[in-house]
Amino acid sequence: MNFRTFLLGFITVIYSTPSLAFDAGEHAILGDMAMAQYFPEYENRITNLEADIDFRYGHLIAMSGDMYKSIEEMALDEPSYLKDYYLHNRKKLKECIDKEIRSIRESKEYEKCSETRMVKRKFRYLTLAHDNYSHFAWHNIKNYINFHEKALWFAQLAYLKCDKKQWNDNNAGCKEKSHELKRLVNKSSYKKRLSKKYEYLDSILARRRLTKKYLIELSKKKMIDLALFANSYADHFLSDAFSSGHLRVPRSQIDAFVDADADIKQLFRKSKREEGSVISGALTQYLHNLDGDLVGVQVKNSRGEEFILRGDKQLFAVDNGIEMAGEPDKQMRAKLPIEAIGLSLKEVFDVIENGNYNSLTTYTALQLVPFVDFDKEKSLQEIVSGHIEKEGSVKAALDKMSPEMKNLYRSAMLFEDLSYKKFFTRFSQSIDPIMQKFRRQIEKEMEEERWAERIPKALKTALVNIR
Repeated sequence: MNFRTFLLGFITVIYSTPSLAFDAGEHAILGDMAMAQYFPEYENRITNLEADIDFRYGHLIAMSGDMYKSIEEMALDEPSYLKDYYLHNRKKLKECIDKEIRSIRESKEYEKCSETRMVKRKFRYLTLAHDNYSHFAWHNIKNYINFHEKALWFAQLAYLKCDKKQWNDNNAGCKEKSHELKRLVNKSSYKKRLSKKYEYLDSILARRRLTKKYLIELSKKKMIDLALFANSYADHFLSDAFSSGHLRVPRSQIDAFVDADADIKQLFRKSKREEGSVISGALTQYLHNLDGDLVGVQVKNSRGEEFILRGDKQLFAVDNGIEMAGEPDKQMRAKLPIEAIGLSLKEVFDVIENGNYNSLTTYTALQLVPFVDFDKEKSLQEIVSGHIEKEGSVKAALDKMSPEMKNLYRSAMLFEDLSYKKFFTRFSQSIDPIMQKFRRQIEKEMEEERWAERIPKALKTALVNIR
């Protein structure tokens, strides 16, 4: 590692706390309100599969994707030696999320939980907006479909499991279900069992992974909880789609733009990260923070509903401001994401109760997903050009980034021996061709059957014409 790499990494650790998604409290309130409104008979209490700790569904949506990188990592236990180190305490994470919920319900200003455990936990995944394609336009829809599909599969396994009462009432029927469950699990891509070293040393060596043996032996209650853990991941990305900064920011194309630049040749071209860099993360945050800031974006959905979408930390805010409006239960802006989560959960509970599902009649939550109404909104290129002109200079326009991100962007450009102003100007003048590449990617991927058959026609049309 050269000195430049080390120094930039050090600066990153010192400064990086930005998040480019609904905050934990916003995600959590949406999930809890969906459960209360659509499933009042269900106890909103999902238990970790191995550790003795319960979560509300809202907690799970808040933690999915932002604080944990996989369903297994969140649903299973931590290695014992990590539970009190590296800030892995899950009870503290719950307390932090609840603090943000209280700030929405009780205060006039959104109070983000700055408790060290929360910041460090989120730092693992969303550092500098690296590795977060999944939260942005098109990618979040694909991730919703992927995780919802997995949740429905777990729900089907839950249906095939019998509790003690069911075994006593219908022993023959439960045997038949058990046979079918084993058949489905054995057809899956999960490993049959863990290697011996993980079986014997799991508590201190590594977190357990899901295996065929583990799924077959799991109780009905825990399989239901696993389905909800999986669907919370789906609903995290679903709710991200209701934030104005996630409607059309071309996240992967911004990475490609930075990587293709002839002058970016030292630190970032050789980055080992799969997705993102300091530079592309900063440019992403600029667009994310700019699109619909305070005033919102005019959108439609596939049901024909028209409304204004606000950005992160503004879901429960007053119109054209950042003060919390209070009484989130009465906020019309949250009505549709809450209904979308309710529809998503209903499909999971229906499969738990009735068994098989038809992929062509599920994913109904996507009918509510918003897209930009271009009859009333400018293109992203027009918005960026207008913003720079209004601010009067590139330097002033960059204040749309957070102070931490702006410092990191300028430091990165210094390491590359480039003018941060000139590079940003180059980027700002390239939004239209970047969006053109984004449209081509979406159109090409939309041909794949798994997306085409699940996404509503109006949403498809909007996505392939995104600008």
